[in-house]
Amino acid sequence: MGDEVWSGSQIVTLPSTSQLQVFTHVNEVDVERIAVGQDAVVRFVALPGVEVRGRVQRLATLGRQREEGSSVIVFDRGFDGAR
Repeated sequence: MGDEVWSGSQIVTLPSTSQLQVFTHVNEVDVERIAVGQDAVVRFVALPGVEVRGRVQRLATLGRQREEGSSVIVFDRGFDGAR
């Protein structure tokens, strides 16, 4: 049924967010409001109240369909680091 956990045993290791990279997409109606070097905040649905701050490192110059058959166009955005 698994391992036994003893007092003082390490059960999880949380990685450092200092090297965090996030790749996401931005809807075409919002892309004009985002620029490389702009401050960014990432929030997690699974971790209410947790925010990771960084800067936009990359913004795609060409849009793409969000998914096959969709009329929604998105631009890929790269977010780097945590501050």
